Amino acid sequence: MKRRNIFLDSEVNQSTQWKSDSKYIAIRHLQIDKRGSFGERLLRDIFAKERNISLVYKDGDQSDWDIQINGIKVEVKTRSLDVNKKFQNEHIKQTDLCDYICFIGVAPNSIYMRLEKIDEIDFAKLHNRGVRGTGAGYKWDFKADEMTEIFTREDVVKLFYDKMGIGKEKIKQKLSNTR
Repeated sequence: MKRRNIFLDSEVNQSTQWKSDSKYIAIRHLQIDKRGSFGERLLRDIFAKERNISLVYKDGDQSDWDIQINGIKVEVKTRSLDVNKKFQNEHIKQTDLCDYICFIGVAPNSIYMRLEKIDEIDFAKLHNRGVRGTGAGYKWDFKADEMTEIFTREDVVKLFYDKMGIGKEKIKQKLSNTR
């Protein structure tokens, strides 16, 4: 009688979609806080290449925001795709101390993003972990088709500038008015 190895890659991969040769497998294996740092540093590195903007990054800081672009404060939530084909985002805060939340979803071979203005989020529709005694803050899950797949640095910049209502011309105009 032949014994089955329950740890074969093909069997595990059928449920998780993550394979040992997946493009972003190293990110999947990071501890949750390290995965969060990856997302924050990804945005920092992308916006550090933009000209004529101010950028503030709070490395490892546990405050209400992670990165600031032209005075706009952004909290970054980075999650990997789970067995239910969702990105589960937890500890979302309803706060006036931050302007936007950038949700970064890491799939086996793709990266997705979604940017939401905090004061436009309907928190009544989210899972309130504190009220239910299952944690702190709110929980909001996304499927890949509820996010934007990111291919280039320019895709990220466009997503942010479009959502924030910031255009490169507005940035240049604002800077020339302050000189």
